[in-house]
Amino acid sequence: MPLLPKQIIISRRPEHLLDNSSVIEICGYYVNSSREVPVINLRDPDGENLGVLLGWAVQSSTLLQNGDSLETRISPDGIPEISDELCGRYILLFKVGDGIRVCTDAGGLFPLVYSEKLDALASTTTAMELVAKQRQSEASGELLDILRLIGWIPFGLTTFEGVRRLLPNFYLDISSSVPVRFYAPDGIINPDTSASVNGVLDRLRANIGAIIRGNAGFVHLTGGWDSRMVLAAARPWASECVFETVAGRGTELDCHLAAGLASKYGLKHELLPFVSPRQEEMEDWQYRVGYCLTDAVSRLGPTARAYDRNYHCINGVCGEVARAYYWARGYSGTEKIQPDELLERLGIPESPLMLREADNWLSSLGERRPTQILDVAYIEQRLGCWAGPSVFGHKVAYPTLSPFNSRAIYRLALALPEDARINNRFARALVLQAWPELLRIPINRAEGISKLRFAKQELKYFARAIGAKELVTTMKGWKTRRLKLFRPVS
Repeated sequence: MPLLPKQIIISRRPEHLLDNSSVIEICGYYVNSSREVPVINLRDPDGENLGVLLGWAVQSSTLLQNGDSLETRISPDGIPEISDELCGRYILLFKVGDGIRVCTDAGGLFPLVYSEKLDALASTTTAMELVAKQRQSEASGELLDILRLIGWIPFGLTTFEGVRRLLPNFYLDISSSVPVRFYAPDGIINPDTSASVNGVLDRLRANIGAIIRGNAGFVHLTGGWDSRMVLAAARPWASECVFETVAGRGTELDCHLAAGLASKYGLKHELLPFVSPRQEEMEDWQYRVGYCLTDAVSRLGPTARAYDRNYHCINGVCGEVARAYYWARGYSGTEKIQPDELLERLGIPESPLMLREADNWLSSLGERRPTQILDVAYIEQRLGCWAGPSVFGHKVAYPTLSPFNSRAIYRLALALPEDARINNRFARALVLQAWPELLRIPINRAEGISKLRFAKQELKYFARAIGAKELVTTMKGWKTRRLKLFRPVS
């Protein structure tokens, strides 16, 4: 296994900067990619080379393989037209005129950082240092404090001078290193919720089926809504799949509910005992992701390695796009979201730097519905800056894939009426449509006498139900302390 598995460097340097990498040249730039990363050729309708897709992608119900080709053209938005159809973890590197442009997948789950000074991009700041040694920025102290507080660094910032993360929904002309927003919701609401539910469900099934047909079906199973939606959509292949749940301190309720689902519906289910990381393993994990993430997932490296299936595991990351993550009980703020309100909802402490970054990010969106702005914040901040970088931490060749991570699904979700999404109404409607019996087992709650085993979760549930803000805060404080011990990403 290479030192930096699944990573990429794009620079003017022709040599192999990554160990066990391949190098291809596009418009004077050299693309170093770890050999486990599939390379898909992009061609225009005349058969001319347009660029490459690097990563793992589903297109038209097929999981693309290394060496495949896709036909596409550049859309009026400035990116390949095919990007709306794709699902997975990937980047698109493509020619526009005499230049070259790059963008990430819909949620930035195969992320890139870039440096104008170095005229280079890389998967992580660690990989960027293989191009040239970097200097810490003046804001690095503040950013490290934010990292320790919330577990990730927002707005595409990094602790290195002149190095930023390319957010999803932006493309970058590499020669200018100026990110350009190519997508923001148009504000149009589709009142036909049933059609939207069916549209998302059809795409989930196509994506899940493609991954399973590619080799095998391994599905991460928890007690939450996103996992339940994936299970419902995977119903046609449920008998072929192996469902897995990490068993460790803090996941007892997930294990209890997953075992109940498996028993009731005849699923092949495996509990994977958590493998506690040694200090050096945690340090190696941080090195691979570029020291930008301190979430509980950072403790899962040895567990992922111990139970490596040598294939993708399907999970429910990104499902919260359809569940109003930052306005789950409705929106009652100002008509126009201000920078301080955005920071509060993201859990980021106010400072001149953060207020300025929040204002710049809001300005890039223009006039939008406040709820849609918060939805885009989930995609670009929570996914692009939190969920994405973790892909490089686990020393395995195949990353987890989310069937939700598709621009077509995000467009459908963001066009839903607001009252169809609060309080998990959309998620409930999707499960009812695909596999209604799954709702006989509660979401994130035990039932009957088993509630006594999970008293703290019950207290938290009732606190939220009655709007007891003070008790919720107390419970969140407890949960944060527990998260430091262990809690996998569902």
